[in-house]
Amino acid sequence: MYGMKPLLVLTLAGATPLWPQQQATPAAATSVAAADGLTTEWNIQKTIHAVGTQASRLIPMLDEVRPDEWIAKGAPDAYVAQLRDLRAELGYAARTAQELQQDADDLGKAFELFMRLDSSRGMYRSLVQGVRTYQNPALADLLESVELEGDAPRAHFRNYLIELATMKERELKIIDQEAQRCRGMLIRQPAARPAPKPKPAAPPAAALPPPATSPAPAAVKGAKP
Repeated sequence: MYGMKPLLVLTLAGATPLWPQQQATPAAATSVAAADGLTTEWNIQKTIHAVGTQASRLIPMLDEVRPDEWIAKGAPDAYVAQLRDLRAELGYAARTAQELQQDADDLGKAFELFMRLDSSRGMYRSLVQGVRTYQNPALADLLESVELEGDAPRAHFRNYLIELATMKERELKIIDQEAQRCRGMLIRQPAARPAPKPKPAAPPAAALPPPATSPAPAAVKGAKP
């Protein structure tokens, strides 16, 4: 149950070379403390919007990248598929960011957005290197500078994801502790004694026949009344 955070930390650690590291400032620490360890909703909404907007902004800039022309210069043809995949991944990242804005506490959706941003960032850097080598170094510099503008929002989002995972893990622990406490209370309760069975009702008494009456004596003839 509690393997969620370690897995997330390992994933983030593997992505560290592609993600900028942001040093915590006193103001940021105060903001996080005020929200019980979680970035305020207003701030994270701005961050999610920023990373989604950045992903959408990079898509049209890829129109200047022509990897199909690089093949004649000795470039591997894998760049062609990489450009196609990068466009799709950036589009998915932008849509995932819009969905996450509706429910910023959705850890699954937040993790999906992080993975899409991480994947697109790796492909983008590879393509920029291809542009620099096989097409136009000035264009590569432009693409790189625009992409670097998203470093701060991506760093904020990465930190928020760790905070969110920590909060969810704490909630799961509390739920599990309460469940164990309730189970313990039920176990310690004495077993309820069965209610005594009611005694069967006595059968109704049999009706007695009416008492017999003796016949009146017969009148004697000639006797005076």
